[in-house]
This record gives sequence, C-alpha cells and structure tokens, in this order.
Amino acid sequence: MHDAKPVPPFVRDPLFLLAVAAGPAGWLALALILPAAADLAWPLADPAKFVIVAAVYPLVEEVVFRGLLQGSLLRTGWGAKRLGALTAANILAAIAFSAAHLVRTTPPWAAAVLVPGLVFGFFRERHGLHAAILLHVIYNAGFVWLYWG
Repeated sequence: MHDAKPVPPFVRDPLFLLAVAAGPAGWLALALILPAAADLAWPLADPAKFVIVAAVYPLVEEVVFRGLLQGSLLRTGWGAKRLGALTAANILAAIAFSAAHLVRTTPPWAAAVLVPGLVFGFFRERHGLHAAILLHVIYNAGFVWLYWG
C-alpha cells in the first residue's frame, strides 16, 4: 500500500481559501466595469502565451519579490515589525511589486496590484513561498484568460 501525500496546511487554511475565492469575485467585479476579451477561447489558440503570463510570470515574480526581497527584508530587525497582520517587509515588497508593473502597465493598473501583492506576501509569511506562488497563478490565470485575449 502506498502512502498518500499529506495535504499542504494552506489548503486547510480558511483564510487561504477565502483568498482563493477572492480571485473569481474580483474578476466578476471587474467584469461589471470592464468588458472581457471578445474570444474567451483564446488560450486554446495561443497556449504558450497563456502559460507564460498565467504561470511563468507569477513564479518569477514571487521568487523575486516574496522570496528574495521580502525574505531579505524579514531578516532585518525593522522588516519584521508589524502593522496589524502585515510586516514592513511585506508592505515594502508589495510596493516594489506594484512599481515594477509600471514597466508594462498604466499607473492605475500598477496600483491595482498592490493589494494582491500584500495578500501574496501575507501567505508567503504564513505558509511559505509555494502558497504565494499558487495564489498568484490562480489570480493571473483568471485575469489573463478574461482580459488578455
């Protein structure tokens, strides 16, 4: 008999599940003010683009911003200081994450990724980098599918 792999703790975390549910709720709210792509089947025609933007970008961004930057800041005395549930390291990494989006998006869209960046950072500290990566991939996959076609 083979042993079943244990379920990662974040999968049983009600806050993480709430954060996962916030993705579709956000897409729905956005759909009320911004029309979705004309062809929602577009990922079938360009799967490489979809995978790169929905999965590869989040992986790289999480390693850089939550893994390296936030991780380094957490090791400083002041980076571990808290403002409620958020550390200074998380806040600064989220601001840097948002600012980095100015390279490819408009200032309002770059600002819009600040809150998800804080959420990713919160779960990086709560459950590790893998939880932040998974959540980021989920958020990007829906957004990219609906709005990049």
